[in-house]
Amino acid sequence: MPSGRSGPAHSQLTKNRSKTHLKAKMRRNFVFVDYRTVTGEHLLQETARHNDLGRATLTQLKSLPRAIFKYAKRQGVMDGVNPMQDTSIPKPRNSEPTSA
Repeated sequence: MPSGRSGPAHSQLTKNRSKTHLKAKMRRNFVFVDYRTVTGEHLLQETARHNDLGRATLTQLKSLPRAIFKYAKRQGVMDGVNPMQDTSIPKPRNSEPTSA
């Protein structure tokens, strides 16, 4: 049975989060060779610092640039290790406990 986190609604939610939190921080004239792991680390830290986001949302936000670099490698745009691979998820805000 599906977990409820798939389909068009979840996809749209993820797209909106990425657009809201990452678009302003990623340059329009993006150069793959200039992007390093430390750049991705700073991107995630800044996003967490300026927004009230939980760990799950931060993890989802990390997945977008990671997928972009994975695609770029497959297309031959870049070589080497995916710079988002070794980035860490920043400590999230203090959230209320949830019941399962």
